[in-house]
Amino acid sequence: MTVLSLFNLFSCYGYVLRIKIFRTKQDHALVEFATHQMATSALTNLKGLEIFGQKISINFSKHTHINATTGLTQDNSDDDLMKDFSRTNLNRFSKASTFAPSTGGKKTSRYMCQPTSTLHVSNIDASVDEKELIKMFANFGELEGERVYEHNAKRMALIKFKQLSESAEALANLHNTSMGGKSIKIAFSMNKL
Repeated sequence: MTVLSLFNLFSCYGYVLRIKIFRTKQDHALVEFATHQMATSALTNLKGLEIFGQKISINFSKHTHINATTGLTQDNSDDDLMKDFSRTNLNRFSKASTFAPSTGGKKTSRYMCQPTSTLHVSNIDASVDEKELIKMFANFGELEGERVYEHNAKRMALIKFKQLSESAEALANLHNTSMGGKSIKIAFSMNKL
């Protein structure tokens, strides 16, 4: 997994500030969330998830934050092992509204669920061919069904994989992929086809 695929997966559960993959142990990474609640949500939902042939082991770190400068190269740019996502617009939720005490977290938590074999795809441009979209997801495993539809004049899709690990791999690799000039958004879904 890359820093970006880790971000795509972990950002399903809160506002990700930074991610760092260790240079000497590249099967270990730190993921820093904006709040402890968000980190707890990711731990609860992703612990034990099988992806790319491995089960994810998640624990709280003794580190309270990731030093934003330790992953920088000599020219002060992010390298492949560390990225600061607090300076991007890639996060699914706003830093302030995710788990906001005034809403009890209900507004944003309804968009979160444990990993499922069904993915919800949104922000699909009208110019994107349905067959092309389905083919892109089929690269990650056997599909059991798919449905492309419109809701509130927005084009969306539900894609159901045979295996949960396949849907997780598709989400990790395809979230924020540009198609037809728009970045598609992908999340796990409890909806039925």
